[in-house]
Order: sequence, then C-alpha cells, then structure tokens
Amino acid sequence: APLVLLGSWADIESDRTILEELVGRSWRDIERTLRRAADSYDPPFVPSGHTWRVASREEAFEVLAPQLTSDDLRRWAEIAVRVLSERDPRRHLPFEERVLADAQMTQHLASPTLREGIAEGLALLGARGEPAAAGPFSGSYVAQVVRRLLQDASIDPSADGWAALSHELPRLAEAAPRIFLDEVLRHSTGDAPLLRGIFRDGDERSSWDTSSPHSSLLWAIETLCWSHDYLIDAARALAQLDAIDPGGRLANRPVGSLGEVFVLWIHQTGASLDT
Repeated sequence: APLVLLGSWADIESDRTILEELVGRSWRDIERTLRRAADSYDPPFVPSGHTWRVASREEAFEVLAPQLTSDDLRRWAEIAVRVLSERDPRRHLPFEERVLADAQMTQHLASPTLREGIAEGLALLGARGEPAAAGPFSGSYVAQVVRRLLQDASIDPSADGWAALSHELPRLAEAAPRIFLDEVLRHSTGDAPLLRGIFRDGDERSSWDTSSPHSSLLWAIETLCWSHDYLIDAARALAQLDAIDPGGRLANRPVGSLGEVFVLWIHQTGASLDT
C-alpha cells in the first residue's frame, strides 16, 4: 500500500533506499513481494526495463489506500519534501558539460522516475482526498508538502528553487491549487519579483539547450484555468507574469497562454461565459 504513494521508481540504489525507508523493510523483501505479485493475473506493479510502475494508479489507490496508516503518510510526506527539494549540482553547467557529467557521475539523487511518481502521488491525493488514516486533526499532508516545497523554493532570490521544481510544478498545482496560486501571485509582483528569474531562455547559453523552467510554470497555470473556481486568479497570475516577462527565444510566453485560454472559438476553460 505505501508504494502506491510513490507510484514509480528506478532500480538504482538511491531509489531503493527511499523505498526501504517508506516501507520499513529491506529492498530484498520488497522486490520479492513485487515479483511474486507481478506473476499474478492482475499485478499492482509491473517491471519495465530498470523501472517499476504501478499498473493502474487510480484503481490501486482505491483498493490499497484503506490499508495506509498515519505513520505511512507521515513518512511519505517527509520523503516527498526531501526528494522534490533536491537540486542537481550540475544544473548551472552548460548543456554539453551536463551531458558529460551525466556519463561520469555516480547516481546519488533520486531518479526522475521517482520524482515524477511522487509528484503524481501528490496530485492523486489532492484530487481523491487523503485516506481516513490521516486523522481529523492532522491537517492535509498534501497541503503541507506543497506549501513547504514552494516556500522553501522561494527563499532563494535567484529562483533556482522554483527552477529545480519545474518538471513537478503542473502536479503541485493540481495537488493544492489555492496554495500554488497564492505563491505565484505573491512572487510575480513588486519591485524585484522572484519569478522573473524563472524566465531563462534569454540567457547566453548553449544553442542546444532550448528549454526554460518558465514553460512548466505556464503549463501548471493553464491547467488551473480549466477550473471555474481558479480561472480568475490563474488569469491574474498569467497577467502578472506577462508584466515581468523579459522575453526570450521560446514562443511559449504568458501572454500567449492568456490568449489560448480565452480565445472565443475554442477556449481552454470550463468556466461559464459570464465568468
């Protein structure tokens, strides 16, 4: 049951150590249980190359969530904050040097597969609600994790913290929309808005490296624009980001997102026309 909260991971030492911490058993015992279940007619987890993934996360959650304990959820929340807060020491290297470092360095960070699985678990818990094991007085573990991640990321005035979370931002927005929008609105205005630093496609970097973390932020906000409850604040967030956008090589800009959300013949929102 606790593994459903992770969803997917790579068969590498760093990920196996995290699984052992969450489950409270050795990887040898965990793998033996997984492989025995994988031979069944409807396995909950399936191996694929050097990774494991839950076969159907929503169905597995419905079946296994009632078995989760408050201790499972507490350990998972601590792991989620720690893993998603990790920063790759190679992030400031030029693209070509990062490729070389990838080939030379020993993997010591959690894998992108595990990070993705944890972020998806946050979104799933945020959408489905936390199991009864969370307890009526515990507060929301999902809200606590998302708030902690974004507030810790905002301590760094360079916006490196937000950039490090870029791939997970759409899932964090799904997990706790109000907390996410509040943080974006707070840090996209003022004399020195923090989120100006997330636009990085204007830097003098390798021509091979055409990405910028602001794209993931825009995708996250566009997702929230579908909701009647969040459309107004999400549109405000895009407008504030447009006001601080320094411009760059990529065509993906906040003003473009606003245009796509509100284009009349195929609008990207479920809100009413009056709204």
